[in-house]
Amino acid sequence: MYRPTSGAVLFDGIAAGDLDPARLRRHVSACFQDHARFEFLVRETVGIGDLAALADPHRRDVAVGRALDRAGVPAGLPSGLGTRLGPRWPGGMDLSGGQWQRLSLAR
Repeated sequence: MYRPTSGAVLFDGIAAGDLDPARLRRHVSACFQDHARFEFLVRETVGIGDLAALADPHRRDVAVGRALDRAGVPAGLPSGLGTRLGPRWPGGMDLSGGQWQRLSLAR
């Protein structure tokens, strides 16, 4: 992270420069207008954002569930975290642009 030359960047009232950069990077994400649509299962589409958690099935599902909540992804996917994404797959679910973007943000 770069130190600002003027003004301040605050996280919950704490200057970014006073935080541990490695810890801060684990809690910051970016979501671009033109985002990737990973046509996997929901748990994989979001889970690849935290590869360490993805390797542990219990930890993965808890982490993915929390990420979906924080990103505002509504509950009710037909097969929950096992919902297949992408219309090209048999039984795959297509999403709106905003829904894909929320999954990207959760990732």
